[in-house]
Amino acid sequence: MSSKVAHPFASIESALEFIVLLQGAIAEASDEVRGKLRNASTEGQIKDVKLALFRLHQLSFTVNNTRDILSDLSLLHDRIT
Repeated sequence: MSSKVAHPFASIESALEFIVLLQGAIAEASDEVRGKLRNASTEGQIKDVKLALFRLHQLSFTVNNTRDILSDLSLLHDRIT
């Protein structure tokens, strides 16, 4: 097993790579859930799908903030080393 797999967050850069992948997965999930909203037939289904979209939006916002923080930390790390 490589050390990259054994320690996926051994650096700020590797954590940033993960966050970028996570952003893509969130975007795909959001697209899929929007499709479910178009096909929702009952008020309960619509409510549940809208809640899922809201939560995905919250997660996306948090992950975007995390990406920004990691980017800042990466720049600072480069400056101080």
